[in-house]
Amino acid sequence: MTTTFKQARKIAREYRAKTWQPHEGTLYVAKEGYEDELGWLVVVGARELLVDDDEGFMPNDDRVIVVDKATGEVTELNMVFDAQRLEAMRPTE
Repeated sequence: MTTTFKQARKIAREYRAKTWQPHEGTLYVAKEGYEDELGWLVVVGARELLVDDDEGFMPNDDRVIVVDKATGEVTELNMVFDAQRLEAMRPTE
């Protein structure tokens, strides 16, 4: 089974919704993302930040969600420690 980007967006939303708190804003999944040969980086966060550019909703951590293309499994990568992989990802089409 190969996970499509559309499926990855749904998986990432469900994953993040499990721990999302009302004070974090309106949960939003961007239509754009990034990919490499192994996974989809799905941009998930507060709509107030991602759409409205309200920096008051900037997250306090350095984690991003990657959904494995082969299995659909979610992994959280650290933007600092996993920078090499993340910088090599290309925008989804």
